[in-house]
Amino acid sequence: MINLVSGTKPVVSLVVATINKGNSLDNFFISLKTAKILGKSKYELIVVVNTPTASEVSKLKKKWRGYGIKFLHEPKKGKPFAINTGIKQSKGKYVAFTDDDVSVFDPMWLEKMVHEFKKNPNLGYLSGNVISLEDKAYAQKVWEKNGGLSKGKSKVLWDGEFFNQRKFTLSPWLFHRICAGANSMIPKKVFDEIGPFNILLGEGGPIGHGYTLEIGYRIAIKNLDMMYNPEIEIYHRHPKSGKDLYRKMFNYGVGDSAYPLSVFLDFGDFRYLWWAFLGHPVHTLKKFFLRLIGKYNLPHRYILGSFLGSITGATKYLIYYIRRGKAERSKYLINNQNEK
Repeated sequence: MINLVSGTKPVVSLVVATINKGNSLDNFFISLKTAKILGKSKYELIVVVNTPTASEVSKLKKKWRGYGIKFLHEPKKGKPFAINTGIKQSKGKYVAFTDDDVSVFDPMWLEKMVHEFKKNPNLGYLSGNVISLEDKAYAQKVWEKNGGLSKGKSKVLWDGEFFNQRKFTLSPWLFHRICAGANSMIPKKVFDEIGPFNILLGEGGPIGHGYTLEIGYRIAIKNLDMMYNPEIEIYHRHPKSGKDLYRKMFNYGVGDSAYPLSVFLDFGDFRYLWWAFLGHPVHTLKKFFLRLIGKYNLPHRYILGSFLGSITGATKYLIYYIRRGKAERSKYLINNQNEK
């Protein structure tokens, strides 16, 4: 048994952004209640409702009164806005993140995460396994067969020895292999040092994906370790229809090439410039061949969606960044700093 000692403040703040998915959000709360996570004083659950008006917040507060859930409202459209609002209001030493369409069955889920940080004081990021909750529909089956959102079955540690390998002189660190926004934890003090998530990258915003990957770069350049532990599990509701899976793969492709361009524009790291416009599209293109020889399970139509997103993302980000994105993000960062 891993014991957490809680004082006047919670040990963990669990931040969840939602646009109110109805049954999915209710199922998430029920899973936390069943796992005996909901209502514990050492855990703080912060749900940020990302809608134009605050009317939905009062409904949720009334429905889930008595469980200690902190409901917040963020009117600015985009998941990073909502997540950042939750982080600012969090009181825990560690901030955990998941989605509103997951289920948690392990009572030790958050405690296992904290345990890794206690073992390694230099750990700046931890992700866990994201497994399909069901595989009834064809789209769910083929995506999970290809790995889905899981990062694999082996524990991975990225430390100074890893980051300083010779191959990374020209090749970028590939954060999609370790970063998992639906099951992750970052110490609150890390955000105090690196700042909030990039508001230009994320669901509901100008770029539909990428903020969970970009944060990995900012943590890595602070010489902090990053870890993936497959034994820390949550279960995610995968898309049921082929159309929804195609859209998701396209959005992932957009973010996978947009986030490296954001890294180049913000930090001048040329490794990510060529990866944004050439490296990732070619990386995705290779999957067509791997599919033909039976070494990649995702059908061609979904690979095509990912490829089209990949060749679109960097250009889309650059255009938006030049027109208004840079000014929007600068203003947001200034306001965020002034509110501290």
